[in-house]
Amino acid sequence: MQAAAQAKVRELNGHTYNHRRIKVQMNNEASGPLAPRTVIINNLPPETDDAEVVTFSGSSAVKQLKSTPVLGVDQVEDRLRLLAPFTVRRGFRSIDSSSIPDPNGFLSIRARFHSRDDALIAHQYLEAIRYGKQVGMWLRVPHPMDFTISLDPEQYSAQKPQWDALIGGLGDPKACMLNIYKHGATVRIRLSGSQNDAVGALKVKVENLARGETVQGWHRTLAHPKNKFSKQVLVETGAYMRVDRKTQALKVYGSATSTERARKMISEELDRLSSADFTTTVPKPAVRSLINEGGLAQLKETFGEDAVKFDITSKRITVSGGEEARLALDSIVRTAMRNNQKHSTASQTETACPICLDDISIPFNLGCGHAYCVTCLRHFLLSALEASEFPLRCLGNDSRCSIPIPIPSIKRFLPPASFNRLLEAAFTFYLTRHPNEFKYCKTPDCTQIYRSTGSEAQVTLRCPSCFSVTCSSCGESHDGLQCAEVRRRQAEEEERQNSTWVAAQGGRVKRCPQCSVLIEKLEGCNHMTCKLVLLTC
Repeated sequence: MQAAAQAKVRELNGHTYNHRRIKVQMNNEASGPLAPRTVIINNLPPETDDAEVVTFSGSSAVKQLKSTPVLGVDQVEDRLRLLAPFTVRRGFRSIDSSSIPDPNGFLSIRARFHSRDDALIAHQYLEAIRYGKQVGMWLRVPHPMDFTISLDPEQYSAQKPQWDALIGGLGDPKACMLNIYKHGATVRIRLSGSQNDAVGALKVKVENLARGETVQGWHRTLAHPKNKFSKQVLVETGAYMRVDRKTQALKVYGSATSTERARKMISEELDRLSSADFTTTVPKPAVRSLINEGGLAQLKETFGEDAVKFDITSKRITVSGGEEARLALDSIVRTAMRNNQKHSTASQTETACPICLDDISIPFNLGCGHAYCVTCLRHFLLSALEASEFPLRCLGNDSRCSIPIPIPSIKRFLPPASFNRLLEAAFTFYLTRHPNEFKYCKTPDCTQIYRSTGSEAQVTLRCPSCFSVTCSSCGESHDGLQCAEVRRRQAEEEERQNSTWVAAQGGRVKRCPQCSVLIEKLEGCNHMTCKLVLLTC
């Protein structure tokens, strides 16, 4: 009989009955009203009668057990409405509830209040009901501060001891909590809490750790998807290197020792890559042959797509590959010059392409009236993905036209992926030229952007990606305060810290009686002359 009961538990446990996921277990009590071989079925719908249980379980011996009282959705809503006029200042704004239980048999209710204080009052009221009448309810008021950032698994792995130390130093979990969990292919760092000071202090530490350290230098080949140098750095140093192609930046993450080893390794690699680069200016008559007759394609096929960079506007070409690449480029340029000798006078005519300065083949006319070779214009637009100037302008009339090339014309010559990357590059360029108008969200790696309102207006913004709060005027988090008040408090805090430090120096640090600048005596005589006095005399 014991074996039969255990088999029945395995058969029924986890099955769904009337939209409920059933939990089935053996009675583990040695004594009591139930026999040791009794099978207990939990989470059946309240309206289920004995006959239905007999059919479902296959047993004719069925007995209902006393269960915990449960409030229905309507009952909870009625209690909230009765509560509001007496203890909650403005009641709740709305109530959303589910009419169908989830597979575990739970109904959810979400009540939105006008303030957190009102929500806490309602929470305490319902908690009293839950404990007083032993009603089965689970209640939660979200923390007022809650934001999340995502990390690459490699970055988290390289920084794991630092994240563990950060969590180990936390105090009251209600005031401030830091949770780390996997979400798909990323690691999520979630910070929440009820005390602004504690959460704010921890937020600074989280952001600094997630931001990593920037390494000086850049080389385009490091951004190639097939480049294995990042993995090599991780294996040899234990630090994770992230390559940001959009901002052309290199960052490292890990302990102080591992990041220092990584910096040295990256610096050596950048020196090696730079020494293998060769840059030259292509003579104007050779441009068309380089593009149309396969010279550029030959270079890319030999040394790799990312090893060749040709800027049509400046006519400068850079190849990576050392002496071999330099010799190959010289040979291709000489061949291009020989192929274009017969067109040496084309640049003096009105029919010359503004890019290759040769007679136009398969022309394409821009709205400004200047015509281009189709192949030249296509390559010009493709090479603009690495350009540093936007908008893209017509090069006609010896580059004096400067009328922006229409977006429909650009879109006609570029595949969708390249066109989208060009729009992103142009948008990023615009942001760099308007740093006071558009700003990035201050959470590390968050790509959200907001418009700064300047000092004339102050709007509290909440990032839709990471949920951090930012003032549109000063870029800081100070909900409920004015920017001037925040700056005053920051100045007072800095002054307090300076005073604490001065007091700890044992009289070695004093303020200048003229300009109040801090002066630390390390050696020499006691005579000092204020620079401010010298400047005003």
